[in-house]
Amino acid sequence: MPARTPEKAENRAALERLLVRAESALGTESALGAASALGTESALGAESAPAATTVGGGTAAPAGVTAGGGATAAEWLGRVAEGQRLGGWARALRSGRSMPQVTLSAAEAEEWAGVAAEGTAVVGDEGAAGLRLPAQRASRGLGAVRAVLAQLAPGSPLLPIGARVAVGCVLAGWASMGVGVGHPYWAVVTAASIYQANTTLSWQRALQRTLGNLLGLLLFTVLLPLIHTGQLAMIGLALAFQLGAEACITRNYWLGSVCVTPMALLLTEFGNPLPAHTLIADRWIDTVVGAAVGVACCMLVPNRRAADRIECALERVVAAESAGRALLARASEPSSRAVEGDDVRTLGRARGRLAGGLVELREAVEVASGEWWQRALPEERITRAEQQGHRTLAGLVRALSGPASVSAQASTAMSTATSSAAFAVTSGSVHASAPT
Repeated sequence: MPARTPEKAENRAALERLLVRAESALGTESALGAASALGTESALGAESAPAATTVGGGTAAPAGVTAGGGATAAEWLGRVAEGQRLGGWARALRSGRSMPQVTLSAAEAEEWAGVAAEGTAVVGDEGAAGLRLPAQRASRGLGAVRAVLAQLAPGSPLLPIGARVAVGCVLAGWASMGVGVGHPYWAVVTAASIYQANTTLSWQRALQRTLGNLLGLLLFTVLLPLIHTGQLAMIGLALAFQLGAEACITRNYWLGSVCVTPMALLLTEFGNPLPAHTLIADRWIDTVVGAAVGVACCMLVPNRRAADRIECALERVVAAESAGRALLARASEPSSRAVEGDDVRTLGRARGRLAGGLVELREAVEVASGEWWQRALPEERITRAEQQGHRTLAGLVRALSGPASVSAQASTAMSTATSSAAFAVTSGSVHASAPT
């Protein structure tokens, strides 16, 4: 999402740099831990022991963390200092202080450039050098129905979400009718509105919906004397609540619900006037019933296929990154000619595939991380794939910026090749030990 002001753009860039540095520190720490795990038995025992404290108050490396254990004492102390520095920056941000100025290494700057390029390289949109790539047309009619059914086919990660919506809405309506509420569709709408990409987000949306409706009912109760003055007052209030809902719903859901609730009650009053206490009671009971049934369905219908989507996304990112790295290596050869014509289209498609794969991977990770009863995520493989993908993506963007940038690809190709070798070894070992 683009920043609205230059100040927000600067803060966003600073936050991206901070996240890139934090990810790099986590990746290096994992590498040091894996190397130490392959060391001697004494190094393993020393690594599990708590760190000692020096006379000056600093932190000393464990005795077994040496070159024989895979990580030197200097590397270990550097990781500790980096962790303390990142923790201090995090505490400063939580306390409302200004964004810290973070310096990046050459490899981290390369990754940050790829993160920035990821937002501009969109599959099916403008290609490299202003070339428009063929975009997929929106399906209509039977094609749209087939597309929806394909997304809900057996084995699809979206099938549990569709099952949640269908089962939750039906049960919410039946529960509301069983309680004897006069507006069971309010319970159905509440259940349908809380379902998000994963269980954690759905639980949060249920709390926001319930809180917003409660405050909206209190606001409606306070405005009852004004509402009873006539239909003109009701029309004016309905318009005001409509404007408030449109202004707030995209920024703060519970605040938007505060405006939606009295607006819905006012519209109900126009068609079928009822006593105020009946309307308020029905709305509150339906909100509680719909939210409770919706959250219960999220827990009873788990989405255990979310982790499978990560594996598929990882494979696409690795394949797209390997293809892009091969193109960069070819472009960096001394005998290669300037990038033009078909080469531009090839690089542009490679950039689009890699950017789309990175976006899909991040979305899959966010969905799976919010699901309950989910197996452990391959966090190390994800971090490595994203780091390497962003660096290769930055190289592709530079290759497409003009002939003058072709000579700059040699250093990128060397760094990406070195990182890819480490990533291949790590991902292979982790993948072999992953549960089936």
